[in-house]
Amino acid sequence: MDGLISYPYALIIIGIVLITLEAVVFGFATLFLIFIGLGCFTTALLMWIGILDSTFLAAAASVSIATFVYAVLLWKPLHRLQNKQQDPTRQTNTLDGLSFRLPEPLSITNPISYRYSGVSWQVLLESGHTQELPAGAEVEVYRTEVGKLFVMPRKKENNNG
Repeated sequence: MDGLISYPYALIIIGIVLITLEAVVFGFATLFLIFIGLGCFTTALLMWIGILDSTFLAAAASVSIATFVYAVLLWKPLHRLQNKQQDPTRQTNTLDGLSFRLPEPLSITNPISYRYSGVSWQVLLESGHTQELPAGAEVEVYRTEVGKLFVMPRKKENNNG
């Protein structure tokens, strides 16, 4: 390259730009820019070591081949990471384990509203619990969903000296 910058440096810059674009703009949705960026890095390294000539044809061929190799090797693992999701109905959070006293009776057929941390939550009884809980009963949150607290009666701890 008879210009301002040599091929290895240009390839490093192109690789950084492509991977940054993939991360910032596309949020790792396409993965192709990552493979091309890695191909640019590999080609730049091969040119610095002296294995490849610093010509446009060598750079284009090497980037193409390296991109293909990276795509074949990394597609499945990266795609698996991309699609890995947590069960949306079972999100862990700081409300799990919270205990409070019921302001009014609670049953499966009669959910109540409870205000906590400035939010009005619908309180629902655990599906396996059929008995109505009286007002003042202590309950513990064991699961949450958007706007919902699923509770069960709190087990009393035995404090015998």
